[in-house]
Amino acid sequence: MRKQTRSCPMVFSIFLCLLALLIVACGGPTTPPKSNAAAASPDKQVLRLPIGVPDFTSLDPAVSNAAADFPVVNLLFPGLVKLNNDNSVALNLATSYKVSPDGLSWTFTLRPNLTFSDGTSLGAQDVAYSINRALTPATGSRSASFLSPIKDFQPMLTGKITTLIGDSLIVNSPTSITIVLGAPAPYFLQELAQLTSRVVNKALIDKYKTTWTDHLSEGAGAGPFKVDSYSHSQGMTLVPNPNFFGTKARLQKIEYLPSSDPATVYKEYLAGQVDYTVVPPSNLASAKSRKDFQQAPSLSISFVAMNFLAPPFNNLHIRQAFDLAVNKDVLNNTVLHNSGIPTNHLLPKGVTGFNQKLTGPDGVSGTAGDKTKAQQLLQQGLSEAGYSSISALPAIVFTYPNISVDTQHLAEALVQEWQNVLGITVQLRGMDFATFVSTVFPATLGHTGPLQMWFLGYGELADPFFWVNSFFTSAGSFGQGNYGHTPEELAVQQELETAATNGDAQQRIQQYNDAEQKLANDVAWIPIIQGVTQVLLNPKVQNYNANGPTETPSDTYIAA
Repeated sequence: MRKQTRSCPMVFSIFLCLLALLIVACGGPTTPPKSNAAAASPDKQVLRLPIGVPDFTSLDPAVSNAAADFPVVNLLFPGLVKLNNDNSVALNLATSYKVSPDGLSWTFTLRPNLTFSDGTSLGAQDVAYSINRALTPATGSRSASFLSPIKDFQPMLTGKITTLIGDSLIVNSPTSITIVLGAPAPYFLQELAQLTSRVVNKALIDKYKTTWTDHLSEGAGAGPFKVDSYSHSQGMTLVPNPNFFGTKARLQKIEYLPSSDPATVYKEYLAGQVDYTVVPPSNLASAKSRKDFQQAPSLSISFVAMNFLAPPFNNLHIRQAFDLAVNKDVLNNTVLHNSGIPTNHLLPKGVTGFNQKLTGPDGVSGTAGDKTKAQQLLQQGLSEAGYSSISALPAIVFTYPNISVDTQHLAEALVQEWQNVLGITVQLRGMDFATFVSTVFPATLGHTGPLQMWFLGYGELADPFFWVNSFFTSAGSFGQGNYGHTPEELAVQQELETAATNGDAQQRIQQYNDAEQKLANDVAWIPIIQGVTQVLLNPKVQNYNANGPTETPSDTYIAA
């Protein structure tokens, strides 16, 4: 059975897509209608976008792990396949693929006469090189788990073997490559569409080694745009790639401008300095009345995680009491200005097989919690765990990343609800982002500390695997909650592992629905809010998917 690895966590978009708290989307289900408005002159075809941070983290597809990096990497580096805005998979460098009857061998046929932006040829050997490089330990890819279905992934990642080329990456011809899997993986194409397998130019990397991304203008990728200029302090300018294999872009320039916090970017947009901004929750009421406002649900959840090894959260009924003490409707209304969607789900709406009938713990169907049940469950849990009273509980500390005022306010409101409903005083601890990351990953894995409970956000793909298997199976990339120590939890893990490779789509969904309900009953998380994309977009920008765009489409343009 296919396992993930904990040695190289999947991708830190787990933080950066969501910990701006529900105002940055990780993907969306809608595509804007096509516009036929008259276009401005070519010299006006300039799109100005905020980076979201002062500079990109990394524009190496194998290394990039921040949401701010993804749009640029998408524009520069294509892969065999790509994701559409509705999370369906489309061919990209490949024109077709075939899968062997056992589901293990995937053979892709590439477009003929492909080139990088500098005009040098691009073939199957470049695809093999790029995937192999991403799994080389020296590359240090944090998103390597997206390639974990590939046969001998783990020996390659740990350095036990030096290459997969000729083993599970087989170049059949300049336009044909076969990728061999270790076990069937119905979600493999979605994984292959991620940044980790994007094709890079070996000649550029050989020339500049670790500084190659400072020289992206010298033929780095093969996407619809190429780099015209890049400064770590001034930002990046992209122009159309004349050697692009697809439809040529109508935009003549995209400027990515350094930026700071969302509130500042919002002010810059209002001043006409950028063409796009997310809307901070505190500005949402006024923004909704604007004609340039857009919103749609995103594939993202914010939640409270608990350490199943840390008392008192090693008791089921105490976990359930903490969950049902939370009125998610009130939190969304009063703290987040109705910027999200209250939820009991671990899988957001939009994920394949979303279970409309799922309930919260103890059969509670609403998202307002249940004060009476919470108090009853707490007393039951105290008795089971041997606590004579609430005062006998160990000190409880709730940790959150102190990166925005919205995150802080939500954490404070949660602590207040637990005090009001349960009579339990929870200490609140804010951490700077870097310290928070190192404390959660991997320090808490397999231990009763250093964290008991913490606030987190996650945004991912549309297959259930990337959500529940990543967090709750025995080898999941994000298993820091330490789920899986009772016979019942072990049975859920087995069901998740079976569902991961089940080729019967309907049966697979049923297994995931059943497992998610059991996880909700176990309070594997306390889900709080499903994220919503809320942005302002310059009305002159046409055919641009502002709901978490994965690529700037070729028909995006500036109207007259």
